[in-house]
Amino acid sequence: MLKSELKFSKIIISLVATSECIFNGYTDLFIQNYFPHVLKETSCLKSDNLCDICSIPTCPYYQIIHDKNDKIEAGYLEYRPYPYIINASDKYLFFRGELLDINITIFGDYAKYLKNFISAFQKMGEIGFGDYKNKFQVSSVRDALTGDLLFGNNEIAQKQPKQMTILEYIGYKFGTTHINHGTNTENNQNVFARQILKNIQITFLTPTKLSNKIENIDAVKCDTLFEEAIERYTSLHLLYGDFRDEDTLGKNQVFTSNGDIEAKEKCRYIRPSQQNSDLLGILGTCRISNIDEKMFQLLKTLEILHIGKNASYGMGKVKIDNWILVK
Repeated sequence: MLKSELKFSKIIISLVATSECIFNGYTDLFIQNYFPHVLKETSCLKSDNLCDICSIPTCPYYQIIHDKNDKIEAGYLEYRPYPYIINASDKYLFFRGELLDINITIFGDYAKYLKNFISAFQKMGEIGFGDYKNKFQVSSVRDALTGDLLFGNNEIAQKQPKQMTILEYIGYKFGTTHINHGTNTENNQNVFARQILKNIQITFLTPTKLSNKIENIDAVKCDTLFEEAIERYTSLHLLYGDFRDEDTLGKNQVFTSNGDIEAKEKCRYIRPSQQNSDLLGILGTCRISNIDEKMFQLLKTLEILHIGKNASYGMGKVKIDNWILVK
């Protein structure tokens, strides 16, 4: 079983459209790119551009976006992934009164900044979305794991979102009855039968920007995407949880074969000056074989952790499926 542990919370921020709104492109990628800028406007305690030498380490914006972890400074990681993932509806047209639900996964203890997340989306709705800056209002915020109301009628409830470990949530999704929240024992981690698996397919549901620079689509192979998956799992657990390297020992036994991979070279929400080959977004599928139970579980966590680098064009949403059991 996986030995690393990473706790997370999930919230749903519901925005109601006050007029018709049209998004041109991937709605969630646009919001994910927009969010840090609005968070700075609502939560930065200094309101300057000197975050790298910020003298106020308690600043919510600094903590969420720029906090320099010692593992990065020591060279263990190339960059710091944000402690959250934003997903929104695939819809691009919202009529007045319709709800836009934004699902946010928050890693580690960063849910303590819940009011800062809410304030940013309130400001975002005031500024406006889409090509015509149409307005939204925050209708409610709920805990996606419990259904509890965290914000409503412009009041924040005196409670924090529930936390759950990644492995517990995987068991929860599969309807496993052997989950005891708040612990991390071997019995509670036993959410899959012990078996050998093969022929896993990773499907990229939204464009994924690779953390390593890729010159062209011909250089993108399935083994590159597999390495990105391992890096994503490792970095999030190192920074926001408890990483055990034994979880990734089986990576050298894995075989990869290229599936149907395509590049999306431009995105509506990337500035023209940034539209170059370093911003390739990957869509499609890749196939991985000869994986054991632990590696399957690791890959399955990526449905929550996603793959890719913080960018306007790519915290890739993935699905792991098409696997065959070997008796």
